[in-house]
Order: sequence, then structure tokens, then C-alpha cells
Amino acid sequence: MEAPAPILDLEASPVPSQLAFAVLDLKGSIIRGQLSSKDATLLFQMLVEAGSLHLEKFCKLSVTSSSTKYVVSRDETHVYVVKTSTG
Repeated sequence: MEAPAPILDLEASPVPSQLAFAVLDLKGSIIRGQLSSKDATLLFQMLVEAGSLHLEKFCKLSVTSSSTKYVVSRDETHVYVVKTSTG
């Protein structure tokens, strides 16, 4: 059975200050997006290690540096990673 399509279309409807995004399946494979696989894999692994990947009430994980912010969220079948500018 094929997985449902992602709910969020971050290409057609980007978030404010979006620099890049990735949509991953729940195993961490990139389905689409232009975020580097290194960044997507690292953020997915942080989600797994935090134990948040399989929590039904998981909302989001944010990682912020001086110039960029990564926001990770999920639905029932996908993980969404968005890289935005903090400036």
C-alpha cells in the first residue's frame, strides 16, 4: 500500500523566510525538498534520539543558530524540516 501524500506542500506554500525544506518518511528517507541530505539526516536523528518520532502528540522541534532556524514537525506519515533565516 502506497503512503499518502504529504499534507504540507512547502514548495507551493513556503513559510516566511524559508530557505530550504525537506519532506521525509518516518524512516528518514527524503521524499522531496532541497535541504541537504546531511542537514535532513542530522535533524531526523535528533528527533529519533529525543524519542519524539513516535509520539502522537509531537508538535515541533526547533534548532536555532545565529543566522538560521530549523523547525521539524510531523504528521501520521511524514516528517517536515524547514530551514529559515533568522535575520
